[in-house]
Amino acid sequence: MEKLYTHIRNAFFIMVMRLFKFRIEVTTQIFFKNKFYCNSNIELFRTLKYGDEESALGAFLFLLKEDDTVWDIGASVGLFSIYSSDVASKVISFEPEPKIFSRLLENIDLNNKSDKIKALNIGLSDNSGKVDINSDGIDGFSPSIVSLDRHSSKASIEIRTIDELIAQNKITHPTVLKIDIEGAELKAIIGGSTFLSSANKPRLIFLEVHPEFLKSDQKTATDVIKQLEAFGYTILSTQTRDDQFHLIAVG
Repeated sequence: MEKLYTHIRNAFFIMVMRLFKFRIEVTTQIFFKNKFYCNSNIELFRTLKYGDEESALGAFLFLLKEDDTVWDIGASVGLFSIYSSDVASKVISFEPEPKIFSRLLENIDLNNKSDKIKALNIGLSDNSGKVDINSDGIDGFSPSIVSLDRHSSKASIEIRTIDELIAQNKITHPTVLKIDIEGAELKAIIGGSTFLSSANKPRLIFLEVHPEFLKSDQKTATDVIKQLEAFGYTILSTQTRDDQFHLIAVG
Protein backbone atom coordinates (compact mmCIF):
# COMPACT_ATOMS: atom_id res chain seq x y z
CA MET A 1 0.00 0.00 0.00
CA GLU A 2 2.85 2.36 0.85
CA LYS A 3 4.49 1.72 -2.55
CA LEU A 4 1.20 2.48 -4.31
CA TYR A 5 0.88 5.73 -2.39
CA THR A 6 4.45 6.71 -3.29
CA HIS A 7 3.82 5.92 -6.97
CA ILE A 8 0.60 7.99 -7.03
CA ARG A 9 2.28 10.87 -5.20
CA ASN A 10 5.24 10.91 -7.61
CA ALA A 11 2.94 10.69 -10.65
CA PHE A 12 0.89 13.64 -9.38
CA PHE A 13 4.06 15.60 -8.65
CA ILE A 14 5.38 15.09 -12.18
CA MET A 15 1.99 15.91 -13.72
CA VAL A 16 1.90 19.24 -11.88
CA MET A 17 5.47 20.06 -12.93
CA ARG A 18 4.68 19.41 -16.59
CA LEU A 19 1.32 21.20 -16.48
CA PHE A 20 2.84 24.40 -15.13
CA LYS A 21 6.14 23.89 -16.99
CA PHE A 22 8.39 24.42 -13.99
CA ARG A 23 11.48 22.58 -12.88
CA ILE A 24 12.80 21.74 -9.46
CA GLU A 25 16.34 21.90 -8.19
CA VAL A 26 17.62 18.79 -6.39
CA THR A 27 20.87 18.50 -4.47
CA THR A 28 23.00 15.36 -4.29
CA GLN A 29 25.95 14.99 -1.95
CA ILE A 30 26.92 11.33 -1.58
CA PHE A 31 30.22 12.08 -3.36
CA PHE A 32 30.30 15.86 -3.65
CA LYS A 33 27.53 18.39 -3.22
CA ASN A 34 26.04 19.23 -6.61
CA LYS A 35 22.70 20.39 -7.97
CA PHE A 36 20.56 19.28 -10.90
CA TYR A 37 17.37 20.55 -12.49
CA CYS A 38 14.58 18.00 -12.85
CA ASN A 39 11.05 18.06 -14.21
CA SER A 40 10.35 14.36 -14.77
CA ASN A 41 10.74 11.00 -13.07
CA ILE A 42 13.45 10.13 -15.57
CA GLU A 43 15.55 13.12 -14.54
CA LEU A 44 15.02 12.37 -10.87
CA PHE A 45 16.21 8.82 -11.53
CA ARG A 46 19.27 10.07 -13.42
CA THR A 47 20.28 12.40 -10.60
CA LEU A 48 18.93 11.34 -7.20
CA LYS A 49 19.29 7.63 -8.04
CA TYR A 50 22.46 8.17 -10.13
CA GLY A 51 20.80 6.23 -12.95
CA ASP A 52 21.47 3.06 -10.92
CA GLU A 53 25.17 3.73 -11.52
CA GLU A 54 26.21 4.89 -8.06
CA SER A 55 28.94 2.24 -7.64
CA ALA A 56 30.24 2.83 -11.18
CA LEU A 57 30.38 6.58 -10.62
CA GLY A 58 32.18 6.05 -7.33
CA ALA A 59 34.79 3.78 -8.95
CA PHE A 60 35.30 6.29 -11.75
CA LEU A 61 35.83 9.21 -9.37
CA PHE A 62 38.21 7.15 -7.25
CA LEU A 63 40.47 6.60 -10.28
CA LEU A 64 40.57 10.25 -11.36
CA LYS A 65 43.55 12.51 -10.68
CA GLU A 66 43.68 16.26 -10.17
CA ASP A 67 45.53 16.86 -13.43
CA ASP A 68 43.23 14.71 -15.58
CA THR A 69 41.26 15.97 -18.55
CA VAL A 70 38.09 13.92 -18.93
CA TRP A 71 36.16 13.51 -22.16
CA ASP A 72 32.63 12.56 -21.11
CA ILE A 73 31.24 11.00 -24.29
CA GLY A 74 27.50 10.65 -23.87
CA ALA A 75 27.23 13.17 -21.05
CA SER A 76 23.42 13.17 -20.83
CA VAL A 77 22.28 15.70 -18.19
CA GLY A 78 25.80 15.94 -16.75
CA LEU A 79 26.01 13.49 -13.84
CA PHE A 80 29.52 12.18 -14.61
CA SER A 81 30.71 15.52 -16.02
CA ILE A 82 29.74 17.59 -13.01
CA TYR A 83 31.08 15.11 -10.47
CA SER A 84 34.28 14.66 -12.50
CA SER A 85 34.88 18.40 -12.39
CA ASP A 86 35.12 18.16 -8.60
CA VAL A 87 38.28 16.07 -9.06
CA ALA A 88 39.77 16.56 -12.53
CA SER A 89 41.18 19.80 -13.87
CA LYS A 90 39.10 19.85 -17.07
CA VAL A 91 36.02 18.10 -18.50
CA ILE A 92 34.84 18.09 -22.11
CA SER A 93 31.21 16.97 -22.28
CA PHE A 94 29.82 15.51 -25.51
CA GLU A 95 26.03 15.28 -25.76
CA PRO A 96 24.46 15.27 -29.23
CA GLU A 97 20.72 15.18 -28.39
CA PRO A 98 19.47 18.81 -28.54
CA LYS A 99 16.98 18.74 -25.64
CA ILE A 100 19.28 16.79 -23.34
CA PHE A 101 22.14 19.11 -24.27
CA SER A 102 20.07 22.09 -23.17
CA ARG A 103 19.56 20.51 -19.75
CA LEU A 104 23.29 19.69 -19.57
CA LEU A 105 24.09 23.39 -20.07
CA GLU A 106 21.58 24.37 -17.39
CA ASN A 107 23.11 21.93 -14.90
CA ILE A 108 26.61 23.17 -15.63
CA ASP A 109 25.52 26.76 -15.02
CA LEU A 110 23.56 25.77 -11.90
CA ASN A 111 26.77 24.44 -10.36
CA ASN A 112 28.95 27.32 -11.60
CA LYS A 113 31.14 24.84 -13.47
CA SER A 114 31.44 26.59 -16.84
CA ASP A 115 35.08 27.35 -16.11
CA LYS A 116 35.90 23.64 -15.79
CA ILE A 117 33.39 22.00 -18.14
CA LYS A 118 33.21 22.66 -21.88
CA ALA A 119 30.03 21.21 -23.42
CA LEU A 120 29.82 20.27 -27.11
CA ASN A 121 26.58 19.44 -28.90
CA ILE A 122 28.06 16.60 -30.96
CA GLY A 123 28.32 12.83 -30.81
CA LEU A 124 31.38 10.69 -31.47
CA SER A 125 31.39 7.81 -33.92
CA ASP A 126 33.52 6.20 -36.66
CA ASN A 127 32.76 8.93 -39.22
CA SER A 128 31.74 12.56 -39.45
CA GLY A 129 28.47 14.05 -40.65
CA LYS A 130 24.86 13.96 -39.54
CA VAL A 131 22.74 10.98 -38.50
CA ASP A 132 19.32 10.36 -37.03
CA ILE A 133 19.11 8.79 -33.59
CA ASN A 134 16.14 7.33 -31.77
CA SER A 135 15.19 9.71 -28.99
CA ASP A 136 12.31 10.85 -26.82
CA GLY A 137 14.27 13.83 -25.60
CA ILE A 138 14.84 14.38 -21.93
CA ASP A 139 11.89 12.35 -20.62
CA GLY A 140 12.51 8.95 -22.19
CA PHE A 141 15.07 6.21 -22.59
CA SER A 142 18.61 7.32 -23.38
CA PRO A 143 18.98 8.16 -27.11
CA SER A 144 20.47 5.45 -29.30
CA ILE A 145 21.44 4.80 -32.91
CA VAL A 146 19.82 1.40 -32.41
CA SER A 147 16.06 0.99 -32.66
CA LEU A 148 14.70 -1.46 -30.09
CA ASP A 149 11.11 -0.19 -30.22
CA ARG A 150 11.73 1.86 -27.09
CA HIS A 151 11.53 5.32 -28.64
CA SER A 152 8.67 7.12 -30.35
CA SER A 153 10.64 9.77 -32.26
CA LYS A 154 13.99 10.67 -33.78
CA ALA A 155 16.47 13.53 -33.60
CA SER A 156 19.09 14.66 -36.12
CA ILE A 157 22.55 14.98 -34.57
CA GLU A 158 26.05 15.94 -35.64
CA ILE A 159 28.83 13.38 -35.26
CA ARG A 160 32.62 13.56 -35.38
CA THR A 161 35.47 11.16 -34.73
CA ILE A 162 37.93 11.24 -31.85
CA ASP A 163 40.83 11.30 -34.31
CA GLU A 164 39.37 14.29 -36.16
CA LEU A 165 38.99 16.31 -32.96
CA ILE A 166 42.50 15.41 -31.83
CA ALA A 167 43.94 16.42 -35.22
CA GLN A 168 42.11 19.77 -35.10
CA ASN A 169 43.75 20.42 -31.71
CA LYS A 170 41.04 22.89 -30.67
CA ILE A 171 40.12 21.24 -27.37
CA THR A 172 42.28 19.77 -24.61
CA HIS A 173 43.32 16.19 -25.31
CA PRO A 174 41.93 13.65 -22.84
CA THR A 175 43.82 11.63 -20.28
CA VAL A 176 40.59 9.82 -19.38
CA LEU A 177 37.65 8.76 -21.54
CA LYS A 178 34.19 7.96 -20.22
CA ILE A 179 31.97 6.51 -22.96
CA ASP A 180 28.27 5.70 -22.56
CA ILE A 181 26.53 5.99 -25.92
CA GLU A 182 23.97 3.17 -26.06
CA GLY A 183 25.45 0.79 -28.63
CA ALA A 184 27.75 3.18 -30.51
CA GLU A 185 30.70 2.53 -28.18
CA LEU A 186 32.62 0.38 -30.68
CA LYS A 187 32.11 2.97 -33.41
CA ALA A 188 33.49 5.70 -31.14
CA ILE A 189 36.68 3.85 -30.23
CA ILE A 190 37.26 2.79 -33.86
CA GLY A 191 36.92 6.49 -34.75
CA GLY A 192 39.81 7.11 -32.39
CA SER A 193 42.10 4.34 -33.66
CA THR A 194 45.09 6.60 -34.32
CA PHE A 195 44.94 8.45 -31.02
CA LEU A 196 44.02 5.42 -28.89
CA SER A 197 46.98 3.44 -30.21
CA SER A 198 49.47 6.30 -29.87
CA ALA A 199 51.99 6.98 -27.12
CA ASN A 200 49.79 9.87 -25.93
CA LYS A 201 46.60 7.83 -25.58
CA PRO A 202 44.35 8.26 -22.52
CA ARG A 203 45.63 6.44 -19.47
CA LEU A 204 42.12 5.27 -18.57
CA ILE A 205 38.94 4.35 -20.45
CA PHE A 206 35.67 3.88 -18.60
CA LEU A 207 33.19 2.30 -21.00
CA GLU A 208 29.59 1.12 -20.75
CA VAL A 209 29.08 -1.82 -23.11
CA HIS A 210 25.61 -2.66 -24.47
CA PRO A 211 25.71 -6.20 -25.92
CA GLU A 212 22.06 -6.15 -27.07
CA PHE A 213 22.55 -2.90 -28.98
CA LEU A 214 25.79 -4.09 -30.58
CA LYS A 215 23.92 -6.95 -32.25
CA SER A 216 22.43 -4.51 -34.76
CA ASP A 217 25.91 -4.19 -36.30
CA GLN A 218 26.64 -7.91 -35.91
CA LYS A 219 29.11 -7.04 -33.17
CA THR A 220 29.56 -8.35 -29.64
CA ALA A 221 31.05 -7.24 -26.33
CA THR A 222 34.04 -9.42 -27.18
CA ASP A 223 34.68 -7.26 -30.26
CA VAL A 224 34.82 -4.19 -28.03
CA ILE A 225 37.28 -5.80 -25.62
CA LYS A 226 39.49 -7.11 -28.45
CA GLN A 227 39.60 -3.65 -30.03
CA LEU A 228 40.72 -2.05 -26.79
CA GLU A 229 43.36 -4.74 -26.30
CA ALA A 230 44.58 -4.13 -29.86
CA PHE A 231 45.16 -0.50 -28.86
CA GLY A 232 47.33 -1.71 -25.98
CA TYR A 233 44.79 -1.47 -23.16
CA THR A 234 44.38 -3.96 -20.33
CA ILE A 235 40.93 -4.63 -18.93
CA LEU A 236 41.14 -3.76 -15.24
CA SER A 237 37.60 -4.73 -14.25
CA THR A 238 34.04 -5.25 -15.42
CA GLN A 239 30.81 -4.70 -13.52
CA THR A 240 27.45 -5.99 -14.75
CA ARG A 241 24.36 -3.77 -14.71
CA ASP A 242 21.17 -5.35 -16.06
CA ASP A 243 21.91 -6.32 -19.67
CA GLN A 244 24.96 -4.00 -19.83
CA PHE A 245 28.31 -3.83 -18.13
CA HIS A 246 30.85 -1.20 -17.16
CA LEU A 247 34.41 -1.80 -18.26
CA ILE A 248 37.55 -0.10 -16.97
CA ALA A 249 40.61 -0.29 -19.23
CA VAL A 250 44.08 1.07 -18.50
CA GLY A 251 46.69 1.94 -21.09
